Amino acid sequence: MVFIGNTDNEKPRVCYMGGLHGNEPASTEGLMFFMYNLLNEDSLKSVLEDVNLSIIPMANIDGYEIQDRYAANGQDLNRDQTKLTNPEMQILKKAINEFNPLVMVDFHEYKPYRVDFVKFGEYGTTSMFDCMFLYTGNLNVCPSIKETIENVFLPRAKQQLDTYGLKYHNYLSSKHKNNKVYFNLGSVSPRSSATSFALGNCISMLMEVRGVGLNRTSFKRRIFTTYSLACSFLTTTIQEKSFINEKLTSCHDFPEQIVISYKKKKKSLQVKYDRRL
Repeated sequence: MVFIGNTDNEKPRVCYMGGLHGNEPASTEGLMFFMYNLLNEDSLKSVLEDVNLSIIPMANIDGYEIQDRYAANGQDLNRDQTKLTNPEMQILKKAINEFNPLVMVDFHEYKPYRVDFVKFGEYGTTSMFDCMFLYTGNLNVCPSIKETIENVFLPRAKQQLDTYGLKYHNYLSSKHKNNKVYFNLGSVSPRSSATSFALGNCISMLMEVRGVGLNRTSFKRRIFTTYSLACSFLTTTIQEKSFINEKLTSCHDFPEQIVISYKKKKKSLQVKYDRRL
């Protein structure tokens, strides 16, 4: 974990993590580029006076060295946020909890070409989105956290992405069942970082950047997407620190009751795809 910025307790604490899956290199490279510019670009150095920043650029070094998703023992570190059976996850969780961030963002890459898309069109199709926003829909998370993400963080991030012509969408996953493809919007599982940290009353997001399976194709674009998002979230936190503190403080009394079961709703949603790799 690398600490950058002002350690004054009054400054907002932001934590970024990359490389939790070893085969998602743009998350690590994007955060390294972000750190380099923070420390070397005069236009960004002043930002460090207003924030207490911690960065974990490569959480899964064993997987990264062989470009494999999993940890050394073959387990998925982003499915181990509750049981903490992996030593890596135990150390990461302890370090992040001790830092106690107001904002936690876990940067990943996703696979744009999936088996579920093979029969779309004449030759199959691929996801066109440079990035997808994943934040929890878990009913045990204070609603103010989701509202702050949707109303404060995402509009500014989308505006910055629009400036550079980058495409985005809320996170979608797919599965094939009974000869049909089903899409799931968002996530609720506490095994994953987006929900796990949100349950601790933290503004928590997981960013999926288009890249798994592409090797070095569009690598600069993927790095820049990660970098742009990191800049946007940091700027928003600094500008809205009082509002964020107020919202998170109001979450201390939530929930009055714990939800143990839920039912998904069906929703009509138009999603665009293209044929580019």
